[in-house]
Amino acid sequence: MRKEIVRRLNQVGIIISDKALEHMLVTKYHGTGADSIYKWLTTSTTETSISPFLKALKQFAPGGNINDHFIKNEGYAELSFVKNLANAEGLYRRITTQQMALGLNGKKLFSISQNSTISKICDDLSIGDREDQFIKTLLGFSYNLYDDGLSKRGSIIAKHIANGTPIDLRLFTFIGSKSDNKGDTGSSYTEQATVDDYMAKLAML
Repeated sequence: MRKEIVRRLNQVGIIISDKALEHMLVTKYHGTGADSIYKWLTTSTTETSISPFLKALKQFAPGGNINDHFIKNEGYAELSFVKNLANAEGLYRRITTQQMALGLNGKKLFSISQNSTISKICDDLSIGDREDQFIKTLLGFSYNLYDDGLSKRGSIIAKHIANGTPIDLRLFTFIGSKSDNKGDTGSSYTEQATVDDYMAKLAML
């Protein structure tokens, strides 16, 4: 039942894995059986209620056609049910850490991380595996692949994957710089000197 729910959610563009949903059910509803799923889907709290989500689906694709206006102005991002699933996926993929160091303003930085949501998505896109559930969902929506010959609409990444030429995506974390002077904890990004900002971005490139 849980896997079928995940499959249906993926079909309508909600990226949630079976393991993440299982973790959420265990954490919040103390089990993964039918009783726990029933509690999750029938709860009356605005955080997880499925009713607003089901109503939104009618506006999302009336008559089977994507409603671009609804996506841009309302969309999944405004639905608590979807936000809750996004949080569940993020919590499940939360990084495990080793070797911590202090960065700007005493912020903790971890030199080794096992995984995070954005790194997983980046890897999925770079590999471009057409059988990957995330990629299947991405390519399952025609507006991602729309091409008017000018590449001004649709997703550039989705088009590359569909054409068999995935893009090599890499991630960079902005750390900034600080001196060895006692008490210097560096500056936040908005207070960063222009030369420091330039040097950091040059190092990334």
